Amino acid sequence: MLFDADLTWHITFTAATDVAETTTTDTGGVLERQYALALRHSFSTRLIGATGISYYNRDFVGGDLTEQQATGAAGLEYYLSREWVLFGRYQHTAFYTTSENGNYTVEEVQMGVRFRH
Repeated sequence: MLFDADLTWHITFTAATDVAETTTTDTGGVLERQYALALRHSFSTRLIGATGISYYNRDFVGGDLTEQQATGAAGLEYYLSREWVLFGRYQHTAFYTTSENGNYTVEEVQMGVRFRH
């Protein structure tokens, strides 16, 4: 009996920190932190799957305001040719804040055709 298998994943982790300006009163600025983990896999030469999660935090220095956003996404791309791609994607986003009545969630579905030149 002969058996041959190959499993290749492309994993990407990113992390970033930034200081931003704000017009919010009684704050000196915003400390932003972002983390993301993405995973891509080729099921065949034409079919690519992708999934990922990300977390974003904004801390308003000197104030009581904090914002957090968590996102999860999954999608597929099918390459009809080098130029034409069919794609589908689902994304869930949850936004939380210490600001009154500011929390929300979003469900997003995208499908379409992409031309790459």
